Amino acid sequence: MQQLVLVIIIIIAVGAYLFWRSRMPTAARGGEQSSPKTVSNLESGDAVAFWDGQNCMVESVLDCVEEVGARTSRWQWVILSDGRLLEIAADGSTAFGPAEVLYQGSAPFEQLTGDQGVLKAFEQRVRDGVAGSQPVHFQHGRANLQVKSTGTFTASVRGKPLTQEVITDISPKAGDNVYFEMESASGAAALGIWTTHIALYLGQPLKESDIVNIFPKGKEKGS
Repeated sequence: MQQLVLVIIIIIAVGAYLFWRSRMPTAARGGEQSSPKTVSNLESGDAVAFWDGQNCMVESVLDCVEEVGARTSRWQWVILSDGRLLEIAADGSTAFGPAEVLYQGSAPFEQLTGDQGVLKAFEQRVRDGVAGSQPVHFQHGRANLQVKSTGTFTASVRGKPLTQEVITDISPKAGDNVYFEMESASGAAALGIWTTHIALYLGQPLKESDIVNIFPKGKEKGS
């Protein structure tokens, strides 16, 4: 009889412990700490502190997909509150400043997209296998940019609804969304997103030292 009572007490104690544990926040459970914040897991509402003293909130995250035959590529575009964009990709990340919009009918837009334009010339040289030996350049202001890649994509959005011109027009159909990447001889990077018009971002590869801290949503410094 005493053994039966002991078994019942143990069962009740274990059940009470499991119930109590299930009610605890995940971060407070031993051995179940949430993953530390990095640029790879940013979410809307997170705060990013840059080396230059600028602090920005993450507004939206675009999870992008490009499918070419059997190959699927994935990356993220993180939209910050000051208009900057972070591109987070497997082969490296890039920090871009706010976009310049190249409107349909403008000279830069036509230079890029026309029948004899930069993008079609690059695509033809890729098909011919000479894109490396016969590079295609886009002269924009004082920047001489060499086209490195182009393609189509789809994107799903997490966080705040998109409000930036061009970005808001991203279509569910990949064929309606074109991206292209360029770089200068100095290593500066450029990203073009073409939906209705073109959003042209200029930036630099993102170094680990560029971001001094990331504060998860609700955990900003001083909160």
